Amino acid sequence: MYAANELGAGDKVRLVHTDDSGPIYIALSPAKDHSKELAAQLDAGMAELRASGKLNEILGKYGLKDWDQGS
Repeated sequence: MYAANELGAGDKVRLVHTDDSGPIYIALSPAKDHSKELAAQLDAGMAELRASGKLNEILGKYGLKDWDQGS
C-alpha cells in the first residue's frame, strides 16, 4: 500500500488478504482494455529484476528468497 500511495494509486489498490504465509496473487480485470498490457509489463519487470539480481537484493532486505528460483 505504501508503494501504491507513493504512486498516487492507493485508491486503486484493494488488499483482500494480509496473511503472508502463502502465495500472493495480483488480479487484473478482464473488463479493462489495458489489463493484458499491465500483466505483460509486470511479467517483463519481474524478469528484468530477476535477471539483474535486483530482485534478490530487494528480497534480501526483508529476509525473503525468490519464489521462482528455477528461472
